Amino acid sequence: MTQTDTQNAAPVAKPKTLSHPIRRRVKKYGKRLTRWMARHQAQVSLVPDEPFLDPTLFPFLNELRDNWEVIAEETR
Repeated sequence: MTQTDTQNAAPVAKPKTLSHPIRRRVKKYGKRLTRWMARHQAQVSLVPDEPFLDPTLFPFLNELRDNWEVIAEETR
């Protein structure tokens, strides 16, 4: 499609569901719920919200580090 084809094309009509009156409420309360869930998850999380995490927070990493060769072999 050339640039003139796209300029001459008729505008695409939006689906009628986008103008449904309930849509605005669903978006509004959905955003509120999502924000609340994110805040709640951050408050109850056992993992801190820092750029660098201390490896001692994850004791299972030692077992993975010790057996990485076996794990890599299993993937082949």
